[in-house]
Amino acid sequence: MMSNSSDFPTPQLQRVPSLADAEALFLDLDGTLVSTESIHLALHRSVLEPLGAHITDEDILANVGVNNDVAFYQRLLDRYALNFDPQVLVTEKDRRTKWFMEHCPVPFQPGAKQLLQILDERDIPFAVVTATKRPLAQQIFEKLHICPTLTIC
Repeated sequence: MMSNSSDFPTPQLQRVPSLADAEALFLDLDGTLVSTESIHLALHRSVLEPLGAHITDEDILANVGVNNDVAFYQRLLDRYALNFDPQVLVTEKDRRTKWFMEHCPVPFQPGAKQLLQILDERDIPFAVVTATKRPLAQQIFEKLHICPTLTIC
């Protein structure tokens, strides 16, 4: 037996908020404003692979949003049965990250630069919420001329 279309409820369409309705925005940094995932993957690999840890993307992506690199490196050292001080590895990764930030471009995510221009033109304040360490976030802001009203790291 075929159903009559009147047997199904009619969906209620709701108005989707637009940027014109915004009084302020909260934006994430890595993966939303800037395309840094591949940079972090390469930097982690550059620290770990010389030690014999041929890590996967999944190994590294498990650390996304976690602001405890010592614990992250310790988990990987344990997984690969390597005996190194994780703090030394964090320090080395931070050193390499600093060098990268000083010498290499950090790309915006598609559309992010245009969004920031619109926010500026419309005088809409925005906050950046990130698990990135504050000094690195500030370095990215300065490099890309991003001026958030507030930063939450």
